[in-house]
Amino acid sequence: MRVMQNMIYGLGFYGPMRIDPNSDGARRRMHFLSLAHWVEVHKLDAAGLDELRADTLLMPSVKEVLKFSQSNAKRWRTDWDLVKGKIMLQGLSLMHSEHPKSPLWGQGALLQEMQEIGISALHASDLVRSHAQRLKSQKVVFLGAGTAPNEEVNRRVRNLDKRTSGVWQLVHWTGRHGSWLVHDWADAQRIPIHYLDAQGSRLARDRLEALIQQSDRFILFEKRGSRVMEGIAAALKRSGKTFELAAWTDTQQPTMDLF
Repeated sequence: MRVMQNMIYGLGFYGPMRIDPNSDGARRRMHFLSLAHWVEVHKLDAAGLDELRADTLLMPSVKEVLKFSQSNAKRWRTDWDLVKGKIMLQGLSLMHSEHPKSPLWGQGALLQEMQEIGISALHASDLVRSHAQRLKSQKVVFLGAGTAPNEEVNRRVRNLDKRTSGVWQLVHWTGRHGSWLVHDWADAQRIPIHYLDAQGSRLARDRLEALIQQSDRFILFEKRGSRVMEGIAAALKRSGKTFELAAWTDTQQPTMDLF
């Protein structure tokens, strides 16, 4: 197995924006030196292993992170064989988002590289096919979900997931109108996530245009009568983008219009 020379192990990337266990609820994107670091850290994805995960993340090379992880194999999550495919796909999506022009994504290169690092031909073919499907899938934005009833937001997300057979991408707006509930659900389901702007930022006209350019579908939430999403909905109509508008009240179930 050629550990050091593989492109698949040569591209670092940032992970999803998760709550830092060493902070007071602050979120940050951890940097992974390689796909190997991403995979080995997630083998230790269990309560009480924060320090061990941090040590794994800080290993200075692919060779050392693989060796260190193997020495802690007894502490790997017991369902690893069931979840490793989705975790690998999430890592590939994150890596592709940061390095879209890498030769790794060229014809046949990813399949060859996976087999060279020890993944079986059958499993590698499945991963390559699934990764390609994700790249072509809808990019969806949720706006206003942070103030909508959680039950309604959950229902919208799960309906989308069902319609797409779980193959879609989240474009997450980190400022006003964004929703960490949707973000964290997508992360838990290993849905590819793309980020736009910083926390607390307003959805100004230029930022909305950037969202429209990067996304295929919008799901909007607003309290009935508030007209909070009026300007956004108008901009989406002008752009021709598909969107849903869920209007909710304090006493009634939200309703939905599909445009």
